[in-house]
Amino acid sequence: MWLEVFHQNYSRAARRYYRLTLEPSELERELSWMRKGTVKIASVIGALEQSRHWSYTKWWPPVSEDVLGDPISIPEDLSAEESRKRTIRLLHDRLKNIECVSTILRFLRPEQFGIISFPVTNLINLPQAKNATDYYLTYLRSLRRLRKHCGGNSLPRVADIDMALWSAAHFSQDADLGPGFEDVKKATEEMRHDKKFQELRFQNLLSGLQLKQESLYQQKSTQLVFVRALLEHDYQLASVITAKVYESLIDEIGRYYKLPAAEGGDRTTGKLIEHLERKGIPKEIGIAKGKLFEWWGFRKQAVHEQPEPLSSSKAQKFAAGVGELLIAWNNRPIRS
Repeated sequence: MWLEVFHQNYSRAARRYYRLTLEPSELERELSWMRKGTVKIASVIGALEQSRHWSYTKWWPPVSEDVLGDPISIPEDLSAEESRKRTIRLLHDRLKNIECVSTILRFLRPEQFGIISFPVTNLINLPQAKNATDYYLTYLRSLRRLRKHCGGNSLPRVADIDMALWSAAHFSQDADLGPGFEDVKKATEEMRHDKKFQELRFQNLLSGLQLKQESLYQQKSTQLVFVRALLEHDYQLASVITAKVYESLIDEIGRYYKLPAAEGGDRTTGKLIEHLERKGIPKEIGIAKGKLFEWWGFRKQAVHEQPEPLSSSKAQKFAAGVGELLIAWNNRPIRS
């Protein structure tokens, strides 16, 4: 399993890319006495700073004891997300730094927490959040999901998945791996073909796009942003999404003008377009005559591949045309 290979090469990645010695398991043993009851944050950070198995000061600046305050109590049971959320928020209110918070929790409770860092959030396309606590909770959900689907019995803790992904984020971008890294190169290929992992990355990406907007215009506009980004990578899939936006937009226009096809009739979208063109509605909203028919032809090629599959250049024109129609419709003169 690729996650196991990257986990095994965690310390190797630290030496190769940062010239640091990072041995989390040793530091876990050093901090094991702090895991129960109340926790003095200053003591945890002090241990992190002084340990020869970790390079805390490489990543974060020192924090004064005045900021850290009195000891805090971390619940014994952190299996519920609400309990984890309260703990994260309590620490973040003191430290104002979610990366530092994640490091402390990772070593105090490696079963439930991992260190949040840019290499990993970038690798999994972690979406933005309203605040730092929610951002970290979303990160932890992604780690738990991977632990369930890809971790296996050898990586039972959230911290183990975090370590594996941190290693993967570095090795997978290295084009100069020599013959001593055959296991890592093989794991990189497995990662890129792991359907569960790629599904997680894609869902995080879509979540970040915020496709569910308050207004229909915002929703369609965001969908077309996604289409434009996807065109370079898979223009056929992008065109199918464009087709759905186009059909929805035509239906909305038809309903606005109270055309029969929009009132529960059995006419197709194509027939509705004929009505719109016949009544001169495209010109009324700023669209040249015949354009709706042209885009409808692109739609048929995209969805049915008839009379032939849609080409890349036509896919570009289709997306641009539907974007033009959306803007024109949003800016239409309001009927009295």
